[in-house]
Amino acid sequence: MSRSLSRSRSPSKGSSVSSYKRKRDKERERSRSRDRHRHRKSSQKESRHKSSKHERRREEIPKAYRGSRSRSSSSSSAGRDSDKASPKKRPRRIKTPEPDPFEIRRRELIREKEIAAEVERKLAELLPKKLEEEIDLRKEKIRMDLRLEMEEQIRNENNDLARINLELREEIKQIQESSAKEITDLRQKLKELQEQTAESLHRVAEERLKLLEERRKIDEDRMALELEKRNKKKEEQQLILNKSGKSRPKLAFSFK
Repeated sequence: MSRSLSRSRSPSKGSSVSSYKRKRDKERERSRSRDRHRHRKSSQKESRHKSSKHERRREEIPKAYRGSRSRSSSSSSAGRDSDKASPKKRPRRIKTPEPDPFEIRRRELIREKEIAAEVERKLAELLPKKLEEEIDLRKEKIRMDLRLEMEEQIRNENNDLARINLELREEIKQIQESSAKEITDLRQKLKELQEQTAESLHRVAEERLKLLEERRKIDEDRMALELEKRNKKKEEQQLILNKSGKSRPKLAFSFK
């Protein structure tokens, strides 16, 4: 069974290989036809370019020069006719081979590559210098901008400081004036209070003296009342004793 399967698969492999070869041959034919078409187009372009170039050159040539050339060509044609009539043989012309367009294109590409390499080399030589100059210019510009900005900032700060200093001076002056006024007011009030205190102390001293005098008088009156009470009491006791007869009258002795 496996052998039959392998046999059945073998022709499919061969067909795939042959189809691949056919595809590759077709692609090669297509590429060759494209190359031929490009070569034909390039040759046509070159021929058109040459013809247009010759026409432009002919238009640029002045009429007098073209007339002289026509005369010279007529003379040369007459000379050629005379040469033909002469029995001498002309030298055989050697045909120059036509230039291969692929070779021309290859040379052009090589030349373009050389020009590009030269341009790159010149740029590699010039660009660092240009970049250094540009960097130096930008650095100088940035430095100048920063310097101007710092000067402007310092100027603004100085103006702000001067304004703040002036405001502080005015405020200090106002505070000093107000404090001086308050001090004078306080001194005046203190003086008035001292005077009031002295007056009140004087009044208190006078009142104290009055109170002491009144107290002294009260004490004297009290002592007099007590003495009077004692005397009355003694007299009452004496009267009582005299009435009972127990007590004798006192003897009064007098020395002459």
